[in-house]
Amino acid sequence: MQTIAPVITWFIEVLLLFTLGYAAWRGLSRHRPRAAEKPWKLPSERAILGFFVALGLLSFVVRIWWPLNWWWQPFSLEVAHLPQYLSFYLLGVIAYRRNWFAELSPRIGRDGWRTALVALLGFLLVAVLVMTLGGGAGMQRFDSYRGGFHWQALLEAMWEAFLVVGVCIGSLVLFRQRWNQQRRLAKNLAASSYTVYLIHPLVIVSVASAFSTVALYPLLKFVIVVLIVLPLSFLVGLVLHKLPLANRIL
Repeated sequence: MQTIAPVITWFIEVLLLFTLGYAAWRGLSRHRPRAAEKPWKLPSERAILGFFVALGLLSFVVRIWWPLNWWWQPFSLEVAHLPQYLSFYLLGVIAYRRNWFAELSPRIGRDGWRTALVALLGFLLVAVLVMTLGGGAGMQRFDSYRGGFHWQALLEAMWEAFLVVGVCIGSLVLFRQRWNQQRRLAKNLAASSYTVYLIHPLVIVSVASAFSTVALYPLLKFVIVVLIVLPLSFLVGLVLHKLPLANRIL
């Protein structure tokens, strides 16, 4: 089936739809009388935990009808992850306007990483138990994790919520404290990151095709291809970014 957002551009489409919706809301509400601005404190740890749980439950409910890897065409939208995408977008807007990014404490960041680690280890433990105790039937039961009214689907949705939100909170604090500066090379690479996002599939396919006939141990071949593709993608991105008018688009 044809789609209006082929390959990786579905992510751009989602951001565009969310941005258009936000712009429309701002336009419709600009004439409404505004209440006096009140300082908004950073949500408490209990509120953050409540968001973890609420996101997991909402994802589970959505996946009862639209399981993982079910894509809504022709928009190429995976409905199962829309609760994550939409909630993160809205929270990002709210957090920016209320300066929550600067108020996240190092302790909250560490708690985020601990939460993500516990979620990851717990999921790995469950996966090992399912494959070990269930054998071939255990592998088939992984379909129950994709969606439907199954406890496995609830477990998957809750695991994703705790892992993803934990990593996001931990990363925000880590990068704010440790990697909040850019030198010339990092600045140039960051400027071409959007271009790299768009063109990297072409680079990967080209390099992988060139190595398809090379007789090497698969893991070694994978490492070599990665070491070539990564700098080559940014090199191509830098070149395209310097073309006339391209820097206004890319």
